[in-house]
Amino acid sequence: LISSGLWDKLHTRFGGGPELLDSGCPECVKANRQQQDQKDDQKKLHSALSSALAQAPPDPEFMDAECYYVPKTLTKRWERLLKDKVEDVTSELLSPHNKKALKSINDARLIDSTGWTVVLTVFPSSVAIPWRTTSQCEICAESQKKEKESNKHEKLERNHKRTKLQRLLDVESN
Repeated sequence: LISSGLWDKLHTRFGGGPELLDSGCPECVKANRQQQDQKDDQKKLHSALSSALAQAPPDPEFMDAECYYVPKTLTKRWERLLKDKVEDVTSELLSPHNKKALKSINDARLIDSTGWTVVLTVFPSSVAIPWRTTSQCEICAESQKKEKESNKHEKLERNHKRTKLQRLLDVESN
């Protein structure tokens, strides 16, 4: 932008377009205002989402209102997901075997209906997963149980080998 005094000099000397007001081109001012309003709306929405996710998960047993599952890590990842233009943050929770069941309850957290409304505004393709009607997929639960047992067995084996090695080293050093 240039000052109105400079504009008057240029306009007097060269002629041309309409005279600018002190506030600038009316279309540009209107466009800038709309852009600023959009940024303000986004900031308010981001603030509302941060606030909703920062609240402790509600205890649904003592609530009359509906609660919904969202990813437990959404609190830390929502800004990145927004930048990546992700529109559905709940699909990752659903089982590939049964789209109405969770893969793992441990990967989900509850959010109240007010928080869910904000999540849905920011991520419009997200699917509501109400806590009252959703359970964990039996196939996924069994698979996780087997994996946990396998990990436990591997840990026991590693500890056994470590103990054996330590004993062997102790014998060698004596």
